[in-house]
Amino acid sequence: MARSLFRCSPEHSYHVWNRCHNKSWFELDMQSVWDIFSINLYFTCHCYGIKVHAFVLMSNHYHLLVSAPHGNLSEAIGYFQKACTNEINRRTGNINQLWGGRFGRSLIDSHHYLLAVYKYIYRNPIEAGICKRVESYPWSSLQFGLGQRHYEFPLFDDLMDELSADRELDWINTDPGEAKKEYMKRGLRRARFKLPKVNQRPNPIDLEGF
Repeated sequence: MARSLFRCSPEHSYHVWNRCHNKSWFELDMQSVWDIFSINLYFTCHCYGIKVHAFVLMSNHYHLLVSAPHGNLSEAIGYFQKACTNEINRRTGNINQLWGGRFGRSLIDSHHYLLAVYKYIYRNPIEAGICKRVESYPWSSLQFGLGQRHYEFPLFDDLMDELSADRELDWINTDPGEAKKEYMKRGLRRARFKLPKVNQRPNPIDLEGF
């Protein structure tokens, strides 16, 4: 079934992700894959004017929180994925497709939702059982702000300016619980991200535990 016509919102951010074909690994060491993704994110940001708010690379997929002020998200991510594919295939000698399908995307249309997705992206390594705290995972743009890795592509991480680094890390590292994590997964399957309604206005920091 063909996708419905997509009109990118230049005012809002998107959660964008994709996974390798058959959930296989990238077939390169993670440092090499990170380098490939980073340099191509750099060129994509400059060529298409997109803004990256968060990025996490996993062994067989990636997560991006990104906005496209020029309304060209599809073109930008299409270029980014093709460039990464070409370089990975060149190094591995692989002639088969890299991705399992077109990239997934979900529109994030409120600050409350934006923070929830931000936390979800950075917690991916914890949920995969790779690390116990997000700051110890090296293949993440969170490392830039912590001074543990130099900036390798433009990062517009202005979402948590009201918090100190310690408070932000405590918030991200706090497990929201299985029910709320399932709400997140369901919400991100939608073209427009949505969480269950709550009876009271969420606190901008604790996000009702998200």
